Amino acid sequence: MSRWIFGLVTLAILLLWADSWRTTFGAWDTEGTRLGVDFRLYVDAAWQWANGGEFYPARQLAGPYEILTIGEILYPPTAILLFLPFVVIPPVLWWAIPIAAVIGVIAYWRPAPYGWPLLALILWWPRTNQDLLTGNPAIWIAAFAALGTVWHWAAPLVLLKPSLAPAAVFGIRHRRWWIGLLGLGLVSLVFLPMWFDYVKVLLYARHPHGWLYSLAEFPMAFAGLAAWASSTRRRATASGKPTGMGEGLAT
Repeated sequence: MSRWIFGLVTLAILLLWADSWRTTFGAWDTEGTRLGVDFRLYVDAAWQWANGGEFYPARQLAGPYEILTIGEILYPPTAILLFLPFVVIPPVLWWAIPIAAVIGVIAYWRPAPYGWPLLALILWWPRTNQDLLTGNPAIWIAAFAALGTVWHWAAPLVLLKPSLAPAAVFGIRHRRWWIGLLGLGLVSLVFLPMWFDYVKVLLYARHPHGWLYSLAEFPMAFAGLAAWASSTRRRATASGKPTGMGEGLAT
């Protein structure tokens, strides 16, 4: 019976989410100018850097600046390795890969019915939808955090967005987490001179919410953890039961 209740609550939230796309976000980008705007910003910056230019805009290095809606590069130089391939890779994969990763992790953990409304709320959350529309790199951070619940070495990749660092600590007690962190650290050494610019970019940044400006992105970053926390797969494994796909859905 509770399963039906959770299912109906989830359906209601999904209907609200669909309506928000039809109304709020339909009017938000009527001319299509903001669709994928963050994706284009970061890929263009990486391409400029690869051609001998600067990754961080001059105004961010000149002194204190206000963080606007778009136009600032706030990722560490290591993130260039994420952006640069999409100069040649079809842009649709920028969205398809992280979305598929998060969905795959959710399917892997097979959340119990009580986890469905929480996952639906994360999908409904306005900032989640905004990041999906703009192609904000936070969608990749959410994917890395989700994959980290399955493969602990992936969790440190969340540090490509330091403001979401709490989502990176899952699995920190496991050796593979530290191997992943070591690998990220070694790659970061390649960009060592640029880290001084990155520190300037952070110190000069001004935002009304300070270091909490990414707080609205935490729900999306913790989608994989929500699936893990409500997992029927973990419960079945702990009890020694088979973990076939059908069992999780029937629990």
